[in-house]
Amino acid sequence: MTVLVSRSLRRLSRKYILCLARSLPLITSDWVAEILLVLHGSSGSVSQKQLSGQLEIDESRIVTMIRELTILQLIEVAINPEDRREHMLTLTNKGQQMVVKIREAIDMVNHHLSQGLSTEQLHSFFEVIQRMEGNLNHCGHLKQRK
Repeated sequence: MTVLVSRSLRRLSRKYILCLARSLPLITSDWVAEILLVLHGSSGSVSQKQLSGQLEIDESRIVTMIRELTILQLIEVAINPEDRREHMLTLTNKGQQMVVKIREAIDMVNHHLSQGLSTEQLHSFFEVIQRMEGNLNHCGHLKQRK
């Protein structure tokens, strides 16, 4: 049986984001929440390039997301005085307040998501996903079909 695992994961991800968005109208994608959480977890500011690497998102996509977050006044962008090519990102007060709401929404959605599942089942789910991700990190050796 051929199963496209990515389809199931995308469907789960879309539903998860939809549930978050219902609680947080400013959250239009999981990347928005992740960016704010990464900035909150850093000490001070993070460069645009560091953020791109940490979230494994193409730098051109990060630019669009940063612009959106800046318009929403959730982050501030400053040029690094030591390297004027580098943009440094920090949370605004409004962004800090949004992080609190994001954490509450994540806790609520995670609680809803895990209903009817045991702690062992949840641990197994995350272990399987991590194993699959690790397996795919080594798929470069697979030959292309002609």
